[in-house]
Amino acid sequence: MGLKTKAFLKNQNRDFNNIIDSMQGPLHVKNYTTEGTDLQLTNDDCGMVFLGTIGTDTGTSDGFTVFLPAPVKGAYFKIVNLNATLGNNANGAILVKPTSDGAGTAADLFVGKTIVNNAITNVVAGVDIVTFVHNVSTCGDSIECVCDGTNWYAIVEADASGAMTMA
Repeated sequence: MGLKTKAFLKNQNRDFNNIIDSMQGPLHVKNYTTEGTDLQLTNDDCGMVFLGTIGTDTGTSDGFTVFLPAPVKGAYFKIVNLNATLGNNANGAILVKPTSDGAGTAADLFVGKTIVNNAITNVVAGVDIVTFVHNVSTCGDSIECVCDGTNWYAIVEADASGAMTMA
């Protein structure tokens, strides 16, 4: 049994044969290791975004900003820090922003929650930046972003107090 396209599975194959054969793993996985250069994500990048390299330090000279695309219903990103540490440099942080235009509208803001050491804090007032904090954020800290077409919802997860912030 060969792999079938989504169109085939949706329109032609109403008895669901071959669906398991057609399932694949994560299709959009992006690795980003360029320190000091901002990253503009597109809807084609939806999926996993890995920042850095396991076992290395980054942000020793310059951090960078990851910009999400304009809101589209169903857009999803999970952005994970792979670095052992971010450097002890005030400019070494990694920022995540909902869009790059900074207009302050719902499309430019996050709501959601932070989970740090299993303690949950709800963030109901919109914030415009999530930060992987320099000298605190470590491998595995992450932000999960989901869009309803208008707003970005974020789940921020870190293992150490102060490792990630929503502001």
